[in-house]
Amino acid sequence: MMHSGLHEGTAAFGNISAVSESPRRAGILAVGTDDGVIAVTRNEGQSWNRITSFAGVPDTTYVSGVQLSKHADGTVYATFDGHRSNDMKPYVYKSTDFGATWTSITGNLPSLGPVQVIREHHREPNLLFVGTEFGVFFTIDGGTTWTALKTGMPGVPVWDLAIQERWNDLVVGTHGRGVFILDDLSALEHLAAAKRERVAYLFPARNEIAFQLDGSRNSGMGSTGFTGQNPEHGVRLAYLVNNAPADAKAKLEIIDGAGRVVRELPANAKAGLYRPVWDMRVGAPLTGAVTAACASRCTWPGRRRRWLWWVRWRRCPQLFGGAGQLHRAPHHHARIGRSDGPHAQVHAAC
Repeated sequence: MMHSGLHEGTAAFGNISAVSESPRRAGILAVGTDDGVIAVTRNEGQSWNRITSFAGVPDTTYVSGVQLSKHADGTVYATFDGHRSNDMKPYVYKSTDFGATWTSITGNLPSLGPVQVIREHHREPNLLFVGTEFGVFFTIDGGTTWTALKTGMPGVPVWDLAIQERWNDLVVGTHGRGVFILDDLSALEHLAAAKRERVAYLFPARNEIAFQLDGSRNSGMGSTGFTGQNPEHGVRLAYLVNNAPADAKAKLEIIDGAGRVVRELPANAKAGLYRPVWDMRVGAPLTGAVTAACASRCTWPGRRRRWLWWVRWRRCPQLFGGAGQLHRAPHHHARIGRSDGPHAQVHAAC
């Protein structure tokens, strides 16, 4: 059996190339096919809304990905890959009415680089990620402007993306170069708000676990054992400097629950995004006595106060301890600002 006309050259039987199930409502499914069709059902497959034409996309272009939104019932994203027809353009589309109508959100993606996959952040609906033939791109404005993730990420085909929601990490699956993990997406999640600050912005930091590595034993596999690269041990602090005076000097301070500065870290006053790591050590003595095991993990409140020069975050108890044990540590929070400027006190209950 052979197709003729519109579907000539595609498989004799239609193949579903992408599928997504709604994380919000049972019974809503979206599928894409290898001959350019997207279909959406809202009644567990009893009936389907079938779309075969998308403005700006050549007919029968392979549907490389579909993604139903975590934030709105009718929102669905789709990507198309035309390289099989010598079409290397990127195609990224969005529908807000269960697929009835579609709008391009391809934005400023490079003109050469088919898109294989799209993912939506689980808390920030305007933060999207796409995997292309030449790396990963993200947008903080819903697709108007895209930016490449370059630092440590090679320009290779990216065939799949996943967000580990508990730790807010981006997992990237590539063709031929293994798996990459971008730890803690908080900076990208709050980047739009940070850019609105006149001077600087300190991003929220997630609770981390303090631990002591035990290197006395190995896997017993000798030289055949494989160990992946782990993130730096400690709390990753991210801050954005937008517009500081040329002669400004900045610093990061770690403050305990009593308001005492227990650690001071260097900070950069030049415009840019920075992600230093606090190793959880404080001034002498570096660590206090550990006496009580942590019975439960606390969450920190998403409350924020912003000042012109200082931004301060209050943390709930973190998990600290030695080898084999987790322990409570005092409250700690961080602030960033001018070394010679005033600071503001912020109090938030855990």
